[in-house]
Amino acid sequence: MTSAKATMADWLALHGVTAQACRAALTAGEPVPAKPADPAWPCDPTALWRQVADLLAPTFPVDDSLIERTWATTRTDFSPQITARAFTLHDDGTGHPLVAFRPKGRLSDLPTLAHEFGHAAQILASAGQPMPPVLREVCACLAERLVLRRLAVTDPDRARVAQAFMAGRGLRHRQDLLVALDQPQATYSYNWNYPLARALVRGLDGLNPVALARLFAGHIPLTDLMI
Repeated sequence: MTSAKATMADWLALHGVTAQACRAALTAGEPVPAKPADPAWPCDPTALWRQVADLLAPTFPVDDSLIERTWATTRTDFSPQITARAFTLHDDGTGHPLVAFRPKGRLSDLPTLAHEFGHAAQILASAGQPMPPVLREVCACLAERLVLRRLAVTDPDRARVAQAFMAGRGLRHRQDLLVALDQPQATYSYNWNYPLARALVRGLDGLNPVALARLFAGHIPLTDLMI
């Protein structure tokens, strides 16, 4: 979808959902209405990328090499010269995903890298097959959540601060989506995908490893997550 032509009606049709169902998902649990704290936390982004892989690996089936393959084959660019926000490309020109990220030296670097790792893992798991944008963001946001849940076992204090940061993230995007849901001809914004994905991820804590692998491979439709 391109923001120049697509509308809210197109976005809903692409995902096979209704405005009413989206609104219900968004309002099922209210986010924290406060600006989240993001304390300084200097770290080596390469080491952090490895830590994300180590925290994610136990959540997938034991015979699934997806996380290790993602770590081994995804090209990363952690240059301080990067001016754009963190992003992931399907193909860096050699058939591998590319993650570009400029570290801030703050705690948010961890969930941000976990988010991009989730995108790269989804690309590999789905063999590059297209997935609707909300489903892509579900995978990325779920990677954030899984990483922080695992971190809570080894570093509960840091995990608690990071979880509070994530709870208050994207409040403006959520409000923008709630407004746009009442406007079928509203011009599409990619930012609509984030709040719905984050709302749905809150209901996936009990997802077993096999179902998790199916989700990343694109075998679970968005409508199944909204039931």
